[in-house]
Amino acid sequence: MAARAHIRRLIHEESPDAVLSDARIVQALHQIGFALSRRTVVKYREALGIGSSFERRKLYRAADHRRRGRVSPEPGKDRGPCIPSYS
Repeated sequence: MAARAHIRRLIHEESPDAVLSDARIVQALHQIGFALSRRTVVKYREALGIGSSFERRKLYRAADHRRRGRVSPEPGKDRGPCIPSYS
């Protein structure tokens, strides 16, 4: 159970600019005395309801965009040519 608490703490304290991969979490846990495999870290992280580093990075970016007031471009703007529909 202590390993899960450390995983939660590591992810909670991670920087949005330096999201920890499962391999980095394994390294950090190894430094404090836990000998876990990456697959075990994945299992514990998923049991805690925490997404992968890719998912967390997407969440941080989305939150940053909302915080800065950025919005998606209007349809057809900055997305290439607009294809008309003939319905």
